[in-house]
Amino acid sequence: MRISYLFYSIFLALMLNGCSSSLKWVEEKSDASKTAYEKSETKVVIDDAWIATQIDSKLLIEPNLPYRGVSIQVVNGEVLLTGVMPTQNHINQAMTICQSVKGVRHVDSRLQLGEVKMKSLFTDAIITAKIKARLLDDPVTPGWAIRIKTEQGRVYLRGEIRDPAERYRARSVIEKVEGVTAIVDMLRLRP
Repeated sequence: MRISYLFYSIFLALMLNGCSSSLKWVEEKSDASKTAYEKSETKVVIDDAWIATQIDSKLLIEPNLPYRGVSIQVVNGEVLLTGVMPTQNHINQAMTICQSVKGVRHVDSRLQLGEVKMKSLFTDAIITAKIKARLLDDPVTPGWAIRIKTEQGRVYLRGEIRDPAERYRARSVIEKVEGVTAIVDMLRLRP
C-alpha cells in the first residue's frame, strides 16, 4: 500500500510539474474599483517574487559560488539568506550579489559556514512528490495552491497564500523532507 501511495505521489508530481508552465502565475489587476492600497500591495508582492528570481539567477551563474545550500526569502524587498556555504568569502559574495539586485532594501544573512549534507541521494521527482503529499495532508497549508519545482534538492515555491502563517508552515513542512538542500520562496500573499 505504501509503495503504491509513493508511486501515485511521484506520478502526480510529475504531471503537475509538466503542467505548471501553462498556469498563469501573475494576475493583472484590471478592476477600477480596487483601492490604491490593494494595487500597491500587489505590486510589492510581485516585486518580491521578481527579486527572489533575480537573486537566484545571479547566484546560479556566478562562477565558483557553491550556493546549492542557500535558501532565499524576500518580503517587502528585504532578503533573508539561510543555509550553509563553505567559506566566509562565499557568504560575502552572496550578500554582495543580493545587494546588487534592483529593489532590494536590506539583506539579512543567516548563512553559516559548512558543507551541504545530503543524507541520501533522492531524485528531484521523489522530493517533489513527498513535499506535495505532505502539504496536501497538512491542515494549515494550501497544498493545492503551492506549486513546487525541485532542482538538485533546491525547492522553488510559487503560488498564492492567504497569510504569512501559511508561508511559515509550508517552509517548516518542507524543511523536514529528506533530500531538501534549500528553499527558494516566491510565494505571494493573496490580495
